[in-house]
Amino acid sequence: MNLSKIFLSLLLLATTAVSKPLPFDLHYPNANKNSKLDYERYSELQIWKERGYIPKRGEMWHQKFTFKKLQNKKEKEQIYAFFAKALDINSSSISPKGYATFRKDGSNYALELRVYLRGCEYRLLKEATPPQSIELPTTKAYTFTKNIAVPSIKDFSINKVSYLPSNEVIFNYDQKAQSKVGEFWKIEFKAKNKQNRHYRYIHAHNYKKAIVQLGATILQDNDNQILFSLEHNKSRQFIEIKSYNSAFELTILKEKP
Repeated sequence: MNLSKIFLSLLLLATTAVSKPLPFDLHYPNANKNSKLDYERYSELQIWKERGYIPKRGEMWHQKFTFKKLQNKKEKEQIYAFFAKALDINSSSISPKGYATFRKDGSNYALELRVYLRGCEYRLLKEATPPQSIELPTTKAYTFTKNIAVPSIKDFSINKVSYLPSNEVIFNYDQKAQSKVGEFWKIEFKAKNKQNRHYRYIHAHNYKKAIVQLGATILQDNDNQILFSLEHNKSRQFIEIKSYNSAFELTILKEKP
C-alpha cells in the first residue's frame, strides 16, 4: 500500500471515530448553509413530559441555524412543520415546548427543538447503550495498588496518582455531609486523544454498571458524578467517580477494620 492510500485510510478512520451521518435531512431551507453539525457518540437529553423531565441517553446530533428575523407566529409553526415532515412524524407530535419522542426503523428517538427570533436549533437523540470502555475488575497489573475498584479505561491512561495511608474525606449522601477516615487513593485518568470528546457519560455509566455487578451500592448519583460503597475483603470502601469528556477522576477511601 502506498503512502497516499495509507493517509486516506487513516483519515477515514479518524472521521468515522468523531462523527456519524445524521439519519434525517434536518437542514432548514431558509437558514445559513454553513451551520455546524455536532455529534456525540453517547450523551443525554432531558425531555419534558407532563410534570417533569425524563432523561434519554444515546447518540446525539446538535445543530444551530440562523436566518432572517421571524415576522409572525405562523413562521414558527412552519419551522415545526418542516421538522415534523423531515422526521416523518405528525406536527402534533412536537409539543408546544418543542419536545417529541418517536420510533423509526426499530430505534427510539427524542427531539428538542428551539425557535428564536433569528434562528433555531435542534438536538436529536437516538437511544442507545454506551460503547464498552471500562474493564473492571481489570486484568491490568498496576504497581501502585491491587484495589478491585481501580479500572482500566479504553483510550485513557493514568495521569496522576495520590496516596495517603490515612486521610479524612467528606462525602455527601443521605442529604448530609459525612466524614470518613481510612486509606486513600485519588487517581486521575486522561484521554490519549482529546479530539474524541464524547466520554462524559460513557465512562460514568460503564463504571456504574461494572461496580454494581461487583456488589457496590449507589449512595449518590448525579449522572457523571457518582458515589458508591463496596464491601470487599472484610472492609468497606467509599468510591467516588467524576467523569468528564477527556478526564476521569476516581477517589477511593478504604475504612480501617
